Amino acid sequence: AKKYTSPLEVRQTSNSLHKAICRSSRHFSPCKTQSSQLNHSEGIASMAKVSIVIPIYNAERFLPQCIESILAQSYKDIEVIAVNDGSTDSSLSILQKYAMTDNRVKIIDKANSGYGASMNQGLSAATGKYFGIVDSDDYILPNMCSRLVELAEKNNLDFVRGGYYKFYTVNGEDRQTYWSSMGAR
Repeated sequence: AKKYTSPLEVRQTSNSLHKAICRSSRHFSPCKTQSSQLNHSEGIASMAKVSIVIPIYNAERFLPQCIESILAQSYKDIEVIAVNDGSTDSSLSILQKYAMTDNRVKIIDKANSGYGASMNQGLSAATGKYFGIVDSDDYILPNMCSRLVELAEKNNLDFVRGGYYKFYTVNGEDRQTYWSSMGAR
């Protein structure tokens, strides 16, 4: 099902809880990371304020919309860390086309080891003050990064999370449901 993210929820967390929830998607959180294993054309990466990690496995159908929604953010101080988890479709070539035209796109290409390992490898490579995770079959609204960074900094928050809309079809009728951490509305 196709989803897009909407920055509607704000949470303040303790550091221990922060570490536990930083593995779920559609959120931004402060991070301390080191850059490694990236394909950089210019050598050392400059530190972006927001690192967005996309774990990818055979996502050619949705990947262009996902990446374009991230690159079209009104907030421009981002890096995109695309982790190709051994895709057998054209996902890697799609990523390479974006990386050639936008130096904010960094690719980690690795053997298949699963979603969690891909996400963790992307988070380890992130250089931003904040990080977010966007699944490869999702897309985000143009103001998501700016809203989440603004909320985090204005309120000195450890964790900011967006809800999302899930689009689906039932008996030929298109429907959508808004989901947040509290469930469907």
